[in-house]
Amino acid sequence: MPAQTPFRTKPELALELIDQLLAWGLRRQPVLADAGYGNSSEFRTGLVRRGLQYMVGVESSTAVWAQLAQRVQPRRRPGRGRPRGPYYQGRPLVLRELAAALSPRVWRTITWRQGTQGPQRSRFTACRVQSAHGHAHRQLELEAVWVLIE
Repeated sequence: MPAQTPFRTKPELALELIDQLLAWGLRRQPVLADAGYGNSSEFRTGLVRRGLQYMVGVESSTAVWAQLAQRVQPRRRPGRGRPRGPYYQGRPLVLRELAAALSPRVWRTITWRQGTQGPQRSRFTACRVQSAHGHAHRQLELEAVWVLIE
């Protein structure tokens, strides 16, 4: 590797490759990726900014808003120093907490094939959430997305 080559993460490299494909005029297709990429909020934000649909894996520790996040402008208090910036009301949940809080009625058992040890199946549910990565950095949150939980 040449010494002047800057370090880039896998998600950064993937976005660069996607940009190259788009520059070649390839038709936009949904992006599929495992949690190695999906856990990167910068990667997901990059896909949204490029107008790409995506389905990526994420870990159960991913923070989300179960309800749409509301940015709140704090009240100004005269003579109390520098005013605080807007913040999000409440606290986000990690997907593990969201899954545990869901009613048993929303879960469906899906069998996708017959394996050598019997049917391959698991319980799934889907719900709309909003990623909570902007919450920690005082940035705007992304639009709500569907999350498929196993």
